[in-house]
Amino acid sequence: MNSFNSIYNTPNIGSVEIRSPSKERDIHGILELQALNAPANLSEIEMNKEGFVKRRPLTSYAVIKDGQTCIAKAFRGSGLLERLYARMETGTP
Repeated sequence: MNSFNSIYNTPNIGSVEIRSPSKERDIHGILELQALNAPANLSEIEMNKEGFVKRRPLTSYAVIKDGQTCIAKAFRGSGLLERLYARMETGTP
């Protein structure tokens, strides 16, 4: 089992702290989550099911509000994305 899954294997959305990465461990966790969800590691079916953005240049989109957000499978649909956006709106790091 990789370190990301071993740390977050029992999701409790109420205990998720939303903050800017401040420790080396945070950066390693982000990089591991990105690697787990890289297109090369996922099937086309899974990417479509999970709402992955199609591989098009950003210049081909008419409007971009924010970049892509990668959320671990265990937390998808839990309201975490809404909490992240709420935190961004306050401008708090």
